[in-house]
Amino acid sequence: MPDAAPLKAISLKLEPELLDRIKSEAAARGTNVSAYIRGCVLSCLPGSSADPSLTDQIQTLDPRAKGVMKDVLKRLDALESKVYGQK
Repeated sequence: MPDAAPLKAISLKLEPELLDRIKSEAAARGTNVSAYIRGCVLSCLPGSSADPSLTDQIQTLDPRAKGVMKDVLKRLDALESKVYGQK
């Protein structure tokens, strides 16, 4: 398994209340602040798995499979919302 690329540190200024919310959410998800912020940023960038246009580009042999995958993703979003109180 290849090593992951080294991470580069940046400086980020946040309001204390926002940082407290981020720390709390990261802890609730069992991760650290850096990993949580990385995940949030990645989910907002084009081409991320949270990008709905990606599911429209799925090529399948059976056209019904695309609908099933969209339903699974929708249910996963609902589950995460219920468990983590987001969205």
